[in-house]
Amino acid sequence: MPRGKISQAMQKQEGITACGNAVVQQAGGNIHNTFVLPEALSSPIPAVHLPLRNTYFTGRDDVLGAIAQGFANNSAITLTQTISGLGGVGKSQTVLEFAYRHQYEYIDAVWWVNAESPLEDCRKLLVWFGFPDDIYEESKVQTALEKWYHTYESWLLIFDNAEDFLLLKSWLPKGTKGHVLITTRDNTLFRSFAKPVDLDVFSKDDARLFLQERTGRPIDNYADALTKMLGNLPLALEQAGSYIAKTNSDYAGYLKILEAYGLELLAEEEGVNYDYIVTTTWQISTKKLSNAARDLLFLCSYMAPDGIPVGLFLEEFPDYLPMSLSKIASHKIKRDKVVVELTSFSLLKDDTSIIKDGIKLHSMHRLVQQVIRRDADGNAVYFLSTLNTIVDALKAEFYIRTFSINYSYLTEHATEAFEHARSVYSEEDDVQKVVADGYHWLARAYKEEHSFDPAILCAQLDVSLCNKMYGQKHLKTSYAYSGLGHIYYSIGDYWKHFEDQDHFKDYKNALIMYQKALDIEIDLFGMEHSTTALSLNNIGGVYRALGDYEKSLDTYKNALIGCESALGLEHSNTVVIYSNICRVYKDISDNRERYPRFMDWALLLCRPRLHALRDESRPRELKPHYDLMWKDFITAGGNNEGVYDVTKQQ
Repeated sequence: MPRGKISQAMQKQEGITACGNAVVQQAGGNIHNTFVLPEALSSPIPAVHLPLRNTYFTGRDDVLGAIAQGFANNSAITLTQTISGLGGVGKSQTVLEFAYRHQYEYIDAVWWVNAESPLEDCRKLLVWFGFPDDIYEESKVQTALEKWYHTYESWLLIFDNAEDFLLLKSWLPKGTKGHVLITTRDNTLFRSFAKPVDLDVFSKDDARLFLQERTGRPIDNYADALTKMLGNLPLALEQAGSYIAKTNSDYAGYLKILEAYGLELLAEEEGVNYDYIVTTTWQISTKKLSNAARDLLFLCSYMAPDGIPVGLFLEEFPDYLPMSLSKIASHKIKRDKVVVELTSFSLLKDDTSIIKDGIKLHSMHRLVQQVIRRDADGNAVYFLSTLNTIVDALKAEFYIRTFSINYSYLTEHATEAFEHARSVYSEEDDVQKVVADGYHWLARAYKEEHSFDPAILCAQLDVSLCNKMYGQKHLKTSYAYSGLGHIYYSIGDYWKHFEDQDHFKDYKNALIMYQKALDIEIDLFGMEHSTTALSLNNIGGVYRALGDYEKSLDTYKNALIGCESALGLEHSNTVVIYSNICRVYKDISDNRERYPRFMDWALLLCRPRLHALRDESRPRELKPHYDLMWKDFITAGGNNEGVYDVTKQQ
């Protein structure tokens, strides 16, 4: 049908009316369009079939520009572009805005099609252009649509929410002129013939601008906290803005309610249909995953949202993996395939940065995490798997990677998992025991970074949980008190270099904790036991730091008796205690003449352990003892060659 007749048919069928330069054009159904025709526009207007425009649309200029540029670069052929991204990220709204901004660039049609059931929308397009209105069979409509594709040249078709490649393929044009936009959650679905455009959440600036325009309120610190909590997700921000505007509340009030009710609040707002997104859209994506990919998603959901080291599960610590993942843990290609599944649906997002040992990082949207956790929490196995992996990683950082310790990529994930355990699994003893162990190692991690406040908090939580889980007279509880004592002692050592700081109070706090540990161990093992000896050694160190050398020597000697009795003269723990006794003698000026003889005695007794102490695989806390003993021994006039001759013979 000629273009002129099409225009006449459109006017006759749909009743287009002109009022000055304002044109109202309806294209059937509930989808309609109201727009203003520019004065200078002389070409015929296209047939437009679009949802209502979003008057609060904000940002996305870079994405809109990329789509326009993609079409401009390939204007001589049919070009298909896919807009992919997480559910709720604004894929449909972005392509809708593109259609409104560029509708006058098309002569024939700008048409919206529901990609899940394209028959009805495509049939409306054909009827609009004068095709018989009595064709309802899918094959006949597709044949007529192909004829339409070949007849008209200047059009934009938008297929919204495409999830089935085979279903949609038969509705797409084959080599004719025109433009096609497809929105989909799966960024791999149409890559064989379509140009992909990935859509992320709002930038921080766009999120702030959207909230300000949606609510009519200036941005403040509470607004920034709100955008962060919602992860800059456009749909969630729309719900928040709508609620604030309707109730005439402020950002602080909404933030407080959101913190209390979480996803329940996000599901309440009428019109936004957020509940559909969180309970249906994302869950539809997870249902399309393999068992292995879904299990990995469950594990990652308990980590912090950013900087997720997926390789921690699949490569470094596979012992706790569910069966679906343990079967592929040793196969790199299969491991990579599982990760690609998650990134293709934007359930995980690639991070360009890489941490040590080449482990790649990924991120997960905060609200997606909440939804996935809500599903996974029905089975504590997933959470325990993540929890045990994190705790083992913290231990390994301390014991194995002696010269490259970097806890920064573990502490946030550990904190996230432990807090979830306290809120959701507080009555699960198996979980709480692992959490107690985790807080012990997390406290040590913070101590290594001189982050003493969180270190104390974690150690105190360890003490509290151990008392609750194991009781007041258990070795685990003793270790928890010792761990807290170590932190106080380290704080004292740190502040002693600053004249205006009272570091003695920290040493005294350490002494209290060490004494609590010692009391438990004496009840359990008696005085002549290696565990008791180590607590005595800790207490001796505090007395030395406080300048009470007499108590320090007495305590160290009691520790030495227990250690020699339990472990023998040549054990590394015995070396440590000898070393510490030597340091006390060094500090006592009137006994300095005894120091070289005592140090010589210590080294001679411990020669068989010297090589082990120098070995880099030994725990880091033992290494300095050899170096310090050796340095002090030489300073005091010890026999340099004798010791090296012995170590060379090891």
